Amino acid sequence: MAGSYKNSEVERAEEAFKAGWRTFRELLLALKSADAPTRRAAVLFHLGILGVLAVLFLSILHLKHRLNPVHVQTIEEQQAEILKQILEKEKMSKEQHAEIFRVGSFGMQMKDVAGSKPLPGVVGMAELEIQVQCDTKETCQYLAENVIPLKDLVAPMLNPMDRDVLMSVEGKEKLKLTLQDKMNRWLPKGHIEKVFLSRLLID
Repeated sequence: MAGSYKNSEVERAEEAFKAGWRTFRELLLALKSADAPTRRAAVLFHLGILGVLAVLFLSILHLKHRLNPVHVQTIEEQQAEILKQILEKEKMSKEQHAEIFRVGSFGMQMKDVAGSKPLPGVVGMAELEIQVQCDTKETCQYLAENVIPLKDLVAPMLNPMDRDVLMSVEGKEKLKLTLQDKMNRWLPKGHIEKVFLSRLLID
């Protein structure tokens, strides 16, 4: 009795599947039908099926996204870690580079121009302020602790000074490179990255 019931259930399932398959085949064949309304109805039916499948697929993706928040959190944590590393590098770069130190102001005696007489009221003096850019904060700290020996090193290089050197761009660039080279040779560690002639007054 039980076996007969199972067989009848299987038979009904097979009949239903066959009927569904026949209907689907007929709808596919209807796409090639010579009758325009039939073709139009078949096209609309298949588009509706595709729409239902698309909505079902998107719903499954949305549900999976909501049920698995750990993956999203992991991506956010990675982004936060990358941002943290960038900020730390920028902070370290600011601390270690572009440290400016003011060496001081220097009075300079101008060289006499050969074959010319001194003009009345012109004393032939100039005042120059020098600043330097250190490679690290520690280098600037060393300069601050040894500023008197540093000035004693720089001052003889400025006296006497040719007026044309201070009046031309090329001359000032050459002077800055000379000062940079001399100070770097004097430093026990670290180095001067750049020299600035921040203020220049010529009488």
